[in-house]
Amino acid sequence: MVALIATFLAYKITKRGRRDAITNGFRGGRTISASMVSLAHGTGDAQKTMGIITLLLITSGHLRQGSGPPWWVILLAGLAIGSGTYASGWRIIRTMGKGLADTESPQGFAAETSSTAVLLASSRLGFAESTTQVVSGGILGAGLGRKLAEVRWTLAGKMALAWCFTLPIAARVGGRPARCRQRQRRSAYWPGRRSRRPGPAGATPAPATRWPASRFSSAWPPSATACT
Repeated sequence: MVALIATFLAYKITKRGRRDAITNGFRGGRTISASMVSLAHGTGDAQKTMGIITLLLITSGHLRQGSGPPWWVILLAGLAIGSGTYASGWRIIRTMGKGLADTESPQGFAAETSSTAVLLASSRLGFAESTTQVVSGGILGAGLGRKLAEVRWTLAGKMALAWCFTLPIAARVGGRPARCRQRQRRSAYWPGRRSRRPGPAGATPAPATRWPASRFSSAWPPSATACT
C-alpha cells in the first residue's frame, strides 16, 4: 500500500516533465534507495540470525545472560548473508525486478524507498519481518500504482504458496533438535527409565542404568551425627 501511494505520487508530481529527464533523475535516486534497501536488509535478516546464535550461546552457558552478540557472530552473519546474495542472489533479483511486474525508474524508486521505510521501522520497533516479503509487496504496489502496468499474479501466487510451506517446514526442522535435546535432559534426570520402544525380536532388554556412586553418599540413610 505504501509503494502504491508513493508510485502514484511520483507520477502525479512528474507528469509535466520530460520523460528522459524523469528517467535519469529517478535512475540516480535508485542508487541511493538500493543502498538503503541493503542496509535495511542487514538490520532485519542478519540481526535475526545473530539473535538466534547469541541465544544458543547464552542457553549453553558460553555467554552471560543479557550479553550482546560477540564480534565473530556479527562477522559470520554478515559474511553469510553477503555470500548468499553473491552466490545465488541474481536469480531472485531477476525475478523481483522483471518477473512480478513491469517497472520503470519511478516505480523502482518508490518500491525501494517504501520497502526501506517499512524494514527500518520494523527493525526499530523489534518486529520480525522478511525482507523478501516486504520488497515483493513493494514491487506489487508499485506495479499497481502505474496505469497500464502488467502485474503477474500467477508468479505472485506461487511465491505466496512457497511462503505457506516455509513456516511449517522450518518449524519441523528446528523442532527436531529441540526434541532430541529434551530427551537427553529427561534421560539425565531419570537414568533408570527404560525406553518405551520395543526392541527387535529375540533381543535381550538392556538393564536399567544406575546413578554413579559418586553422586550419592555410600551410606544411606545418613547417620544422626551426619545430620547434625
